[in-house]
Amino acid sequence: MLPGRPNVNEKQFRHVSIITNLNSQKDEVNHLGAQRFAAETNQELHNFFSIDTIPSKEPHKHRPWKGIPAGKLCSMKQGKIPTDIQHVLWEQPACVNTKLIPAKLSIFLNMPVMIHNNAATKLCIMKGQEAFVYGWDCQKGPSGKDVLNTLFVKLANPPCPITLDGLPLNVVPLMKTTVTTSCKLPNGSSIAVTRCQIEALPNFVMTNYASQGKTRLYNVVDLSQSHSHQSYYISLSRSTTADGTLILNSIHPGKITGGTSGAL
Repeated sequence: MLPGRPNVNEKQFRHVSIITNLNSQKDEVNHLGAQRFAAETNQELHNFFSIDTIPSKEPHKHRPWKGIPAGKLCSMKQGKIPTDIQHVLWEQPACVNTKLIPAKLSIFLNMPVMIHNNAATKLCIMKGQEAFVYGWDCQKGPSGKDVLNTLFVKLANPPCPITLDGLPLNVVPLMKTTVTTSCKLPNGSSIAVTRCQIEALPNFVMTNYASQGKTRLYNVVDLSQSHSHQSYYISLSRSTTADGTLILNSIHPGKITGGTSGAL
């Protein structure tokens, strides 16, 4: 931080979701942001786990790593995931699976989240919609872990007021979905998993892809992992004013100077 320069600790920027380029960077900063925000608000993070099974028709190329004992392999052929492999899956960030569905969703009241599927677009329950955790309904899953049945969220700045019977203004339910996704394993191989989970992610950081179409009064961007002028443009064009824009880290002038390619 330089004296007299805007910084991320100022009130107007403090709780603004940062735009970045990489899903891996987003997941790690969201993990740290949830811990920080929980500590600041004296709340406890509640962990809710996915219910994972092996698809009945798993493609051969997604068979897990070589050397699995015959007993475990037999269990997987029956649709069950061995306990040690399941724990590996639960500890992975969302970016490790192709559908970006969290294996472990850590939340608390009023935490910012982003909806990650188009469940009911007329109710603003759609991919990219920002919201805050309002409450939840949960139970014990087959493994004894807590799993979410419903996550109630309060929509942030929806395009129109949303009213549902029995719920406060702009509060909507997110229901768990069942989606097949491919998960990478520590040895570099992958495994197809049918995952039952709420499709929402913490929203302390979002990717520039997820930011498309948004207009932000205060726009905090991290351009350190942006590799092209298009990426710079997507992140910075979310801003309504220069004063409301905060660029973290340094920029690389060569990415936005020197002329365009022949293709463009």
